[in-house]
Amino acid sequence: MTKALKTLIKMNKHFLDEKRRELVILEEGREQLFNFIKKLDVDLEMERNFATKSVDKSYTFLQFLQNLRTKQEEAKKKVYALDLQIKELSQQIHEVYSEMKKFDIMKGIKERKAAKEEADKNQAMLDEMGGVAFQRKKK
Repeated sequence: MTKALKTLIKMNKHFLDEKRRELVILEEGREQLFNFIKKLDVDLEMERNFATKSVDKSYTFLQFLQNLRTKQEEAKKKVYALDLQIKELSQQIHEVYSEMKKFDIMKGIKERKAAKEEADKNQAMLDEMGGVAFQRKKK
C-alpha cells in the first residue's frame, strides 16, 4: 500500500509542478500586458505634448486617442481573462497540494504503523528468547 501512496504522491508532485509552471507563464503574460498598458500611457503623454506644440499633430490626436483607448480596453480585457485563468489555476494548485498532503500524511501513518509492528514483533521475539533463557537457567 505504501508503494501506491508513493506513486500517488509522485504523480501529484509532477502535476503540481506542471501547474506551477503554467501559473508562472500566465503571470508573466499578465505582467507583459500591464507593461503594454503603461507604454500606451507614455505614448499618450508624448502625443499630447506633440499635439500642443504642433497644429498638424493636433488634427490627428483625436484619432490617435481613439485607437489608444481601443488598445487599452483590449489589453484590460485580456488582463481580466488572464486573472480568471490564474484564479482557476491557483484553485487547482491548492486542491492538488491538499490532496498530496493527505497522501503524504497517510504514507507517514502507514510507515509509523509498519515500524511499530516490526518493533513489536522484534520485542515479542526478544521476550520469548529471554523467557527461554530464564527457563534454562531455572532448570
